[in-house]
Amino acid sequence: HRSKSKMHFRAVRSLLTAIVVLLFLKRRASAYLAPITFTGNLPTPTPLVTDVRLPTGVKPLHYNVTLAPYIYGTNVSEFYFTGSMQVRLSINESTSNIKLHSDRIPLTAADIRVFDSKSNKNYTITRCMYDEERQWYSIDLSEPLTANSTDVVIGIAQFKAPLQSDLRGLYVSSYIENGTKKYLATSQLQPTDARKTFPCFDEPAFKATFDISIVRKKSLKSISNMPSKRVTKVSASDWFKEMSDSNQVEKEDFETTPIMSTYILAFIVSQFDYIEDTDAQMRKYRTWMRPELLSLSEFSLVAQKNFTQFYEAYFGVPFPLKKLDQAAVPDFNAGAMENWGLIIYRESLLAFDSRKDRSSVYQRIGSVMSHEFAHMWFRNLVTPEWWDDLWLNEGFASFVENIGLNNLRPDWNMDSQFVATKQMAALEVDSMGTSHPIYVEVHNPNQISEIFDTITYRKGATVLRMLHGFVGDEVFRKGVGNYLRQNSYGNTFHTALYDSLTRQYSESTNKSLDVGSVMDRWIKQMGYPVLNCSVSTAARRLTLTQNHFLSDPSQVPSYPSDYNYTWIIPVTMGTKQNLTSGTPEDVSGFVNWMAEKEQSFEFSPQDRARLLDDSFALASAGYLDYSIPLNMTRYLKSETHYVPWSSALSKIGYLHSMLHRQSPEYGPLSAYMRDLLEGAFNDVDLTTRTRTPT
Repeated sequence: HRSKSKMHFRAVRSLLTAIVVLLFLKRRASAYLAPITFTGNLPTPTPLVTDVRLPTGVKPLHYNVTLAPYIYGTNVSEFYFTGSMQVRLSINESTSNIKLHSDRIPLTAADIRVFDSKSNKNYTITRCMYDEERQWYSIDLSEPLTANSTDVVIGIAQFKAPLQSDLRGLYVSSYIENGTKKYLATSQLQPTDARKTFPCFDEPAFKATFDISIVRKKSLKSISNMPSKRVTKVSASDWFKEMSDSNQVEKEDFETTPIMSTYILAFIVSQFDYIEDTDAQMRKYRTWMRPELLSLSEFSLVAQKNFTQFYEAYFGVPFPLKKLDQAAVPDFNAGAMENWGLIIYRESLLAFDSRKDRSSVYQRIGSVMSHEFAHMWFRNLVTPEWWDDLWLNEGFASFVENIGLNNLRPDWNMDSQFVATKQMAALEVDSMGTSHPIYVEVHNPNQISEIFDTITYRKGATVLRMLHGFVGDEVFRKGVGNYLRQNSYGNTFHTALYDSLTRQYSESTNKSLDVGSVMDRWIKQMGYPVLNCSVSTAARRLTLTQNHFLSDPSQVPSYPSDYNYTWIIPVTMGTKQNLTSGTPEDVSGFVNWMAEKEQSFEFSPQDRARLLDDSFALASAGYLDYSIPLNMTRYLKSETHYVPWSSALSKIGYLHSMLHRQSPEYGPLSAYMRDLLEGAFNDVDLTTRTRTPT
């Protein structure tokens, strides 16, 4: 009966929506559109190429890269950058072909030199072909390169490309200062846009060291991943055809990077200014912004130092660089990017104005910063082999960001907020038949950006939090620390983390646990289970059964499962008394128990939030009548914690938005919401407070 009512409501709502849309379209069509007749077959979409991985027989060892962005004048369409590149190679197997990524950088065979750095022997290039789909140059040589050689170099004396404003690769941004428009060059290379900046081996596993140089006007400042090494005068006309005065132009060389992937390189040329601090290891911390915003960066600088020191202690692995810059740019296509030694943020996520910004902005800045600093270890120091394991980067940083921020601001109760900000969002998206597993195979660069989503970040974080919960904090931290130390500057698969935690669990507890057998079912199949609990009082037994939970049970999962949608589920049970005493209540009794004030508050805030969220989700899917979760919300009159309120308001607000104002349910539900909120509103202290960044 409950399911039929729900389906009937959906059907009526869908039908009404369809009628309104059709009437609207009919009216619009009659007014503006001529009749359209279509004949013939629809075009067949071109399938994506899947063989996009570079061969592993040739790998980079060390790059020398110089970049010279031209951002002078007022005509952005005339901005460009020039550059030069040399990369020394490791020839793992004899070959007469080299493939090298490049995108939007035109080259010919005449621009490329392949030579032996010891003998200075040149290799003749017989053909240089560009594959637009795979975004690489295929370079054929007249003779094979000798296996096990480390002396072969590819050199490009100079290349040139437009400096675009599409927020990809090396790009141009701008801001207004005192009525004058000012330009800067900045970068975003993740996931596959290093190749838009210089020809390279642009995959995570092709790690190398880098010597970066920036050519710019003397009046500008340049920053990159590493500290500055020296600044020298260069001929302006060698890099910028519009300039002839050599006294205007300098080349700034930066120290050699550690072994790292291409996509965490970073460069900024600007008129920014900075504030700085140092720590006991004489490591420099700087926060860069346009000068008029610099006064808003105090919290960011304090947090920068705190997060670095916290994660060093948490992972038991020192931060390996001598400096750590962070910069706020006006235009950025992500919240932030964890480039090693130079984290770049969107301006709104690094500058906090305590006079007008809400406290939630303050907390959001802290969360994003904590997330990016966790990446200094979990992505930059140890990097997944390929984008299939993106979840290991983003899920891990999304999990530990709350731990790092809780250390900085324990008054924010970030652990309890995890349920509201991450877990519930993940559960909602993952309950749909259109969801996907956390771990998905990636075969094309276009697919990479598609998995930067709620499942990767928030479900990944939730599953790792579950893992942390069932192995325990000590095992988790030691296992993760061992994983980082054993794989520093290298590439791994998620199985390496599982193996480290499995070994640590055995060592710490003298018990066996195959972490991989548990985790694979959570990352390699979409969705999650709903548990049914039956109680036998005579046998004093609880029986748990599981089913794949779908918010719409009629949907078919978009991904097949090798595990038949069953999970190995860590179960934690909390009881008020010993299980052998008393008589367990049935489901309705449990719900009534939750509704009693003195008993509902024996649950933690996050458990109260979860119970509310789960009950509404079960009602939405037809497992429960809506009267059950709505009755559970009665206790909220006495609730003072943010997290349960966040859960309840989200769910009740959704119901409220689905009801028509003239429906018989709209008025009573609105009155009920006002009644619930009145007590909470009266308890809120509306006194103006000064939010001091500390």
